[in-house]
Amino acid sequence: MATLISSESVESRTVVARPSVWRRLLRHPSVVIGSVMVVLIASLVPLASVLTPLDPIEISPRNRNKPPGFEMTPRNDAGEKYKVEAVMGTDKLGRDVYTRVVYGARVSLIVGISVAVASVAVGLVIGLLAGYFRLADAIIMRVMDGLMAIPAILLAIALVSLSGASLMTVILAIVIPEIPRVVRLVRSIVLTIREEPYVEAAISVGTPMVKILWRHVLPNTVAPLIVQGTFICGSAILLEAILSFLGVGIPPETPRWGNIMAEGRAESGDALRGSDRGSARRAHRAGPGGAPAQGAGDDRSGAPPGAGEDVQLLSAPALRRAATAHHDCDGVDRSWSRRCSSPTSRRRRST
Repeated sequence: MATLISSESVESRTVVARPSVWRRLLRHPSVVIGSVMVVLIASLVPLASVLTPLDPIEISPRNRNKPPGFEMTPRNDAGEKYKVEAVMGTDKLGRDVYTRVVYGARVSLIVGISVAVASVAVGLVIGLLAGYFRLADAIIMRVMDGLMAIPAILLAIALVSLSGASLMTVILAIVIPEIPRVVRLVRSIVLTIREEPYVEAAISVGTPMVKILWRHVLPNTVAPLIVQGTFICGSAILLEAILSFLGVGIPPETPRWGNIMAEGRAESGDALRGSDRGSARRAHRAGPGGAPAQGAGDDRSGAPPGAGEDVQLLSAPALRRAATAHHDCDGVDRSWSRRCSSPTSRRRRST
């Protein structure tokens, strides 16, 4: 018997449409903020020459170590001068730090994306073989365990040292330590999927192995690999910065975030050491308690203080010893000699 459905009952039913993937993603603030940050950083690669007109490797000795906001007057290709503001200042060679940071993002993003794609592609193939074939699993996983036993940074430094400095060498040196992590992830997924009823049914009807891996196993690995690829991209950028900071990998004239930090660290150390020397000189000239030492501030010949003396840097213990010995036996500041404070000198003065 056929059942007739009235048009009124059909119209009364409300069909609730499922929101699209993009609308569901926009409901999460963390996804929106992360996406905006990724887009901004990725835009530095094609727009680096638009964001800054300066050359990141051009040396200008007259503009060395300038503070942020300094106006530079470089020349363009036609030989005409133009003004540009150094937003982050300049380094010890007169290069604009902001320009080097923008162009350094190119290298970091290229390394991060290349390492993520290469390690996921190679690890996917090896993981499928290791998870589906038990004999290959025993051999492959022992090799992967050996690679994971070596720290990634040490393995990368060793590979770069043996192969030489180039961008491809750095990418290869970072890809090799990341492959075992992808292999273990894919292998665990394949071991779970191969026991599913639909896979066993496909095997029982004589479906080729390649078709089973392509249609039934591979689609289940896409979502975990996307997440793992994002982790690998960030880890590769950090590892490349470490290699650059240590001075290995890409040639030093290429702007990278790692060597920019290394140069800033060296300049900060030089500035601190220079301030320590200046403080020691001032303490030596001033004497104890801030009073000027003899010959340092009361020179009546018209010469500037300290013009005729050989300034010697003293350590903190030496300055304390000199301060205690500065007073004469009768309490009058006379010289820096220590003989007045000895018992022998006291007896001589008392007699």
